[in-house]
Amino acid sequence: MENKTLVANLRKQKGWTQERLAEKAGLSVRTIQRIERGDDSSLETLGLVANALDVSIKELFQADEPSPKMEEVAAYSDEQASQLEKRKAEDKLFSIYRLAYVFIMVGLAAGIDLIKGELLQTVVGLIWVFTFLAGLKITKYIRKTHWKTHLDKKYPLTKNVPLSRNRLDHKSSSNSSKDDFLWWKNPVARPIGLTFWGVIVPALFICKYALHLF
Repeated sequence: MENKTLVANLRKQKGWTQERLAEKAGLSVRTIQRIERGDDSSLETLGLVANALDVSIKELFQADEPSPKMEEVAAYSDEQASQLEKRKAEDKLFSIYRLAYVFIMVGLAAGIDLIKGELLQTVVGLIWVFTFLAGLKITKYIRKTHWKTHLDKKYPLTKNVPLSRNRLDHKSSSNSSKDDFLWWKNPVARPIGLTFWGVIVPALFICKYALHLF
């Protein structure tokens, strides 16, 4: 391959050994060594290395002039960027489903006050708290396992690529910059929201229906 690989430099910038990079990319150490020597490798293999290093596949090479290999790399990178945008859209859809679950549970909670009998209210309130927390845990588990596997198969070029990444292609940079303003991506707002729904809301229901503090 005529294009010089920058894999070794990128790996060293992260302070990784070849073994660490091989583990992150799901490849053998010998494969990493061949890539760093500049031996020809498939685009799929290079894609795994790029994903592990959190860079675009284009950034693995230093090309002073166009070549057939770089044309293939550019086409691969464009397709990867396209798949990543589609994956982001589907992942947001799952977030909407999870948010809908929260609103439905809050709506059901409003009806607990209509139940006659303090004991029955307590029992239903505790069942609500358990169901609410269990639902959040289950949906989180599904997202990390079954949903992730589904998206990996549907968009194979995005496997192990962080959805927050905006370095794949300049075409997606404008969309990524807009996403940065979404509250669930904000490093301050996100933990506050998770704490509110995962801790404060259940605690309020326990205080109200189990301990009858208000």
